[in-house]
Amino acid sequence: MKYLALVLSLSLLLPGCSQDRQTEIVEFKAQAGDSAKYWMKTKSNIKLEGLDVEQASLALLHYQIDKVDDKILKFSVVPELMQLSGNRNNFHSARPNDRQQELRQLMSAGFDITLSSKTGELISFSGKNAELWQQVVEKSGDAFVDSMKNSLNSPGFVRQIPAKVGEILPLTEVGIHATELEVVEVTDAQLTLQINSANEQTKLYGKVILNRDNGWIEKLALANVMPMEAMGMQGTARHNILMQRLNSEELTSFITDLEPLVASDYWFDMEQADQAITEYVEPTAEELFKFTQGELLDNGNTFFTKLLLTDGQITPAGEIWFKDIRASSSQQPGLEVQLMPTLPSFIFPSEDGAVLEQEFLPLGWLAKGELDKIDKITATALYQPAQLKTYSFDWSPDKTVTHQMGKLALTITPLAGTTDKFAMDIYPGGNEFLLPIFGGLKGKVQYVAPNVGPEWLTYDDKFTTSLNQSRILLNVTNDADTVTFYINELASEPAFEQKLEWNLK
Repeated sequence: MKYLALVLSLSLLLPGCSQDRQTEIVEFKAQAGDSAKYWMKTKSNIKLEGLDVEQASLALLHYQIDKVDDKILKFSVVPELMQLSGNRNNFHSARPNDRQQELRQLMSAGFDITLSSKTGELISFSGKNAELWQQVVEKSGDAFVDSMKNSLNSPGFVRQIPAKVGEILPLTEVGIHATELEVVEVTDAQLTLQINSANEQTKLYGKVILNRDNGWIEKLALANVMPMEAMGMQGTARHNILMQRLNSEELTSFITDLEPLVASDYWFDMEQADQAITEYVEPTAEELFKFTQGELLDNGNTFFTKLLLTDGQITPAGEIWFKDIRASSSQQPGLEVQLMPTLPSFIFPSEDGAVLEQEFLPLGWLAKGELDKIDKITATALYQPAQLKTYSFDWSPDKTVTHQMGKLALTITPLAGTTDKFAMDIYPGGNEFLLPIFGGLKGKVQYVAPNVGPEWLTYDDKFTTSLNQSRILLNVTNDADTVTFYINELASEPAFEQKLEWNLK
């Protein structure tokens, strides 16, 4: 993970650049007391002469700005959740291991980082537990210190970035390859940057979304492949990383899985619009939350919950989110654990009615055995209504066309060498989502990797670096005149909320 984390530090190496007076400049604006939380997820594959090692990590990092002046930027990073897996080396902040007590104490205390506010250069790095930090440094040496330095990075770009599409910022050389950062999209709220670097051996590609007002990172996705040597063996390391800011406590931001949702060439039958659309309704609170108690299943380091919402066959058009999520124990009344979902909830019809499923991760550094004592979860569910919108266009099978529907755009391209297959690239721009229903068309659909990045990216790399862009293949079997798209637009505020409870079976 060391090199991958070093890639993140590119944000600290941006040089100054000339600027048009008419071009707005985006830069990291931080004041003492500012804070933010970030999901950080990584996946690595290391191949060394017959040895194949898979490693993965997930962390929730709390950043706090401690001091800002014309010389330094000082901030702290405290992990609220940390889990590592792979190569027989498992670690979880909520499930302690006797052999990992020293590491747990060091990580749970957090770290202090000081940078130059002019250049972004690292001035100092240390653990908040000073005594233990010194012991670990003496025992583990520079390799451990360097790894920790490069794994905890600034949540923003120290240097200035012009808000101008096409602007290219050459970065100072990192390792053995030079890197460029290009501004590829500018909106009223965000700046999207593309990172690209490649030579014969080392390759890097990714995207970063910055908040345009304050320069804080909203989302970052990177993929890289590089040669490596370990234990006298030559090999290759491939890494994926995803960094996502939690936007608010009210509506949680999710860290999507690095695994693709669909990794096969299976074709699905197109759903008929008339039948599918009539299933979507906007329920009242009484209709949606007829039942408020569900079952809790212990799933190792996560908690899986299941709740029958209603005895009627209802498919809500909107989404359900959660806040104030707490786990408790009847065995240990004082035990209360904060939980966090990493993926949106899932609502599906069953013979008994609509069922709500949700997984939760425990936060915090628990004592041994505490996680096993949890037998109840409570939370407040918020229902975010949605408005169904339809857009109809002429079907144009012989040319590439682009359709704009609110803030969502899609491009349909005929596949070369075919007369009935088309690639549909979807570019969401807000709270509008395309339903997989295409009125006027008959045939099949296939979900494939997004059309992003250079050719060396793998299937997984493309999903990681797409930043929500997606691609669907269409196999159209009828002579269509028009096509109708169905867009679900989520409201900006919840319509109602309901307290829910899940108990261990």
